[in-house]
Formats: sequence, structure tokens, C-alpha cells
Amino acid sequence: HEEANPFAVSDMLDSVLTEAMEVGTATTGAFDVTVGPLVDAWGFGPDGHQIPPSDRVLAEVVGRVGQDKIRLQAGGVTKSTPDVFIDLSAIAKGYAVDHVVEGLQSAGVHNLLMEVGGEIVAWGQNPNGQVWRLGIETPSASQRQIHHAIPLENAAMATSGDYRQYYEHEGLRVSHLIDPRTSRPIEHRLA
Repeated sequence: HEEANPFAVSDMLDSVLTEAMEVGTATTGAFDVTVGPLVDAWGFGPDGHQIPPSDRVLAEVVGRVGQDKIRLQAGGVTKSTPDVFIDLSAIAKGYAVDHVVEGLQSAGVHNLLMEVGGEIVAWGQNPNGQVWRLGIETPSASQRQIHHAIPLENAAMATSGDYRQYYEHEGLRVSHLIDPRTSRPIEHRLA
């Protein structure tokens, strides 16, 4: 397919997309900002169905996935296939948290805990003058209970898990964590 004319993007979008592409390359495709069609096909998109896709559907969807189908250049972004779309949800929250923290610090705030969708930055001390402590939940779908509290000082942490966003189909657990390299949900039990 011939690439279309580039579409312009803001400096912020260019920055986060550049970072996303670098992470995609560094992980040999385990992280891919074009994975959205696979997420949708497995039922974790807007329609939320709970039936795994057929092999035929997966074969069609795979043609719309792969960061090699998008290219950043001086004039913006181009797509080699018109139905490829970019989903920055796995990286944009962390990027947003970093920008908010930078803004607060430049305004003179030196003690803060900022969280957006599980992406957390702790800086300075809590109101009691101590290191921020973050509760890590026990990975259980049925209850919310703190497993362990960890100190976080002038650092960031991302939280995620597959113990709440999943469904079961014919006795098999289907996780929302999709591996773009296999077109399928992860199969290990890391929570």
C-alpha cells in the first residue's frame, strides 16, 4: 500500500508517540500502539463482548496491527494502511502524570503524590513528613485487600494486573492483556 500524506500532530503527541515507538522496538513488539483492533476483537473494547474471536477474524485483524504500519516524520504521521489506528492508553496516562508533576514542581510544589489510572509519581514527603507509602493489593478478583505497602520516594510506579479485567469462556480465562506478537491474550498467570 502506498502511504498517504502525513497528518500533523502536536508536539506532545509527537513526543509520546515517539516514546511509544521506542518502547515497541525495545520490546520486540510486545508493546504496540496499534494493538487496539486485537483488544476489541477479544472483547475488551467498547462493545465488551465475552466471546473469543475466530481464527478468521484474528487473521483479518492482524493485518491492521503492527507499528511498522505507522511512520513518524517531520511533517507528522503516516499510515501504510488506512484502517490502522493508534491507541496510546497504555502510555499516555504515565506521560500525563509526568507533565502534571513537572508543572506542579515548577510552581513550587515539592511534596506530592499524583496518580492517573494506576500511573503514580511520589515526590518529597507525605503530610506527616514521611516517605509516601503505597498499598499493593492482593491480586484477587473477589476482594480488595492490601497485600503489602511499599515506600516510594522521588520515583514513579505503574500498577496493572489481569485479576479484574478478564472473562471466562468455556472454562478458559481470557485476560485483557493482549500480546500483539501472538494476537492472543497472555497465557501466563502473573497477576
